[in-house]
Amino acid sequence: MTRRPVYFPGPDGDLFGVFDEPAGFANGLALLVFVGGGRIPCSHRNGMWTRLADDAAAAGYHVLRVDWHGIGESAGHVPYMDINQPFQGDVLAAVDWLASVGLRRVITVGSCFGGRTQLVAAPDIEGLEGMALIVPPVAESNADRHAHRSVRWFVQQAVRGDVLKGMFEKKKRDNYVRMLKAKGRAVGKKLRLVEAGAGRPRGFAAQVGAVLERRIPVLMTHGTADVYSRDLAP
Repeated sequence: MTRRPVYFPGPDGDLFGVFDEPAGFANGLALLVFVGGGRIPCSHRNGMWTRLADDAAAAGYHVLRVDWHGIGESAGHVPYMDINQPFQGDVLAAVDWLASVGLRRVITVGSCFGGRTQLVAAPDIEGLEGMALIVPPVAESNADRHAHRSVRWFVQQAVRGDVLKGMFEKKKRDNYVRMLKAKGRAVGKKLRLVEAGAGRPRGFAAQVGAVLERRIPVLMTHGTADVYSRDLAP
């Protein structure tokens, strides 16, 4: 395999990627790989995306690993990463670059924020032949993962010393506000659903369904006790 750095236009300046090409047999498929939202460069933690690229290139795949805008070597600025504001523009810019080098058949791979972002971008990806979603957020934001908790839990958390201390830090204070808003949305949604006799909300399910309707294979993995397991319960 050969490995080289690449830059290509993105929605907020040039994006950086690492492009691997198989040295021998090439199957014509490109893996487009994205990390999560922890401001980690495209090698991912402990270089696990690098190892994935090694194995995939040996199997005949071209592989493009991309730094989100404002992360790693990519241009741009990201003050805060929010699952409600996925970077689908970065995904589509990478797809366009792959097409420019003759690779129009794409399989996307992403963990956490990267998984959910590629899912949002999927309807606009031509030549999409498969997706791997590794622990994609099921709720609409990180704050929503606490929305199922009782009001009593929120009251108990509010009087904790570290929480009270955090109220003097803007970043933590903003996070607490997001959590309370998520709880309010959850309570309001539950009341509306009871009134209307409606079923479970279909935000994440609808996005997956839109991909499946195109008969695109989807691999989705979650841990048995990760923070999203309750959201996946029937």
